[in-house]
Order: sequence, then C-alpha cells, then structure tokens
Amino acid sequence: MKKLLTVSAFILLSVSVNAQIIFGLNAGYDKTGIAGIEAGYRIKHHSIFIQEYGTASKRADLPLIKASVNYGYDFHSFQPFIGYGTEGLNYGLNKYFRHYKLTTGRHGDFTYISAGYNNLSLQDKFFTKNDAAIVALQVVSGFSNGLHEAIQAGHWGTGKFWDSKISWKNKYRDFDNGDIRAKFVGSKSVFVGFTDGYHLTNLISHTANIATFTIALNTKEKLNFKTILKKALISAAANRAAYYVSYNLIFKS
Repeated sequence: MKKLLTVSAFILLSVSVNAQIIFGLNAGYDKTGIAGIEAGYRIKHHSIFIQEYGTASKRADLPLIKASVNYGYDFHSFQPFIGYGTEGLNYGLNKYFRHYKLTTGRHGDFTYISAGYNNLSLQDKFFTKNDAAIVALQVVSGFSNGLHEAIQAGHWGTGKFWDSKISWKNKYRDFDNGDIRAKFVGSKSVFVGFTDGYHLTNLISHTANIATFTIALNTKEKLNFKTILKKALISAAANRAAYYVSYNLIFKS
C-alpha cells in the first residue's frame, strides 16, 4: 500500500502544467547496491517547492520501485528538502550550478548522491497542456496494459467477461455446443475488443497510444529534437509508472 500511494502521487502530480521536468543520472549505495536513472517533476511556488522522483535500481523488478514526494525551500542555489517515499523517510539537499543539479541525501536506508541537468529557465512553458494530455493518456495506456498482462498471465480475472480461460468464447454464439458463428456483427474481427476483458484492455491501450501520437503532432511547440525527446520521455515515464501500479501493485496479487 505504501508503494501504491507513493507511486500514485508521482503519477498524479506529474500532470501539473506548472511543473519542471527533471532527468539525470544517479549513483549511490546501500546493502544491495543501487545505481540507475533519476526522473521527476518539480513544482515551485515562490521559494517553496514540491519535488518528486522515481529511480530505477538494481533491486527493482520494474522502474520506479523507488519513488518519493519531497517538500523543500529554495535558498537560491541551495535547496534542503524532506519527504516520504517507498523506502520511508527521505531528506537531503539540492545544489544547483547554473543548469546542473547535484543532490545528496538519504532515502530510507539508502544513502545516495545524484547529478543531473535541469534548465531552471524553462519553468511552466516547458511542460505544456499538450504534455499534460500526453501524460494522462499514457497513464490510461499503461494502466490498461498492466491489467491486460495480469489477465493474460492468469493473475487476475473472474467471471465470463474477465476470466481469460473462458472469456474467449464470448465472440461466438454458442461455442460449447458447436455454434462458432459470430455472436454479433464484428465480434470475431473489428469489434472483438468488446467481447471480453482481455481484448477490451488491449483496445483501450492501443486507442490511448494512437490518441497520444495524434495529440503530440498537434502541439503548438516547434517539433524539433528537444521537443520530440521531451514528449517521448514523459510518455515512457507515465506509461511505465502506471503499468507498474496496475500490474505489480493491484492486479498481480
């Protein structure tokens, strides 16, 4: 439950249009050894900020196993913060060198240091409403994909619509008695997505991905390499975070 709430907060806060996006490399150590990629968002109001990030680690089965939400105060280039995450109490200090950020602190039993690039001049123009729509759609896609995989693996699903062992028969009129005609027009082809949970979750995920691509192309931003890379990274982060919450924390058990 602790991981579910923390990662959910990471996803929900990430859609804020007043956020700065932060990407960087990090390295640290504890009893198991941790090294990975830091990704997060930073929302600032005057000198008070909310900072959230997730970390891919060696002991993580999927990205964002380590995540936290922190609150801090901006003393110009020095920013102390404290918060809570998947590993427990989190606290530390950010130090900015123009566009570069150095962070040191403690995440539960994990002492870490990270370094990354963060353009402080971008502010809310960097994360646009178009980006927020992309993140929201990818949360839908990733969550649906996680449920789809849980159904396929047999971790979740009961009843005629959700149980993949029997739900595939829904496309036929009466499969058990040999009637393999379509139950309704398109039930065996274009409308198979409405016959059971396995196909429906796949349909939702694909539809959200197509919508994401369409919205991304209709942005008012200049579609240069930086814009395309930004949209690709926030899409991947939102999708995989939602997938992790869906598959590992809700439907797998």
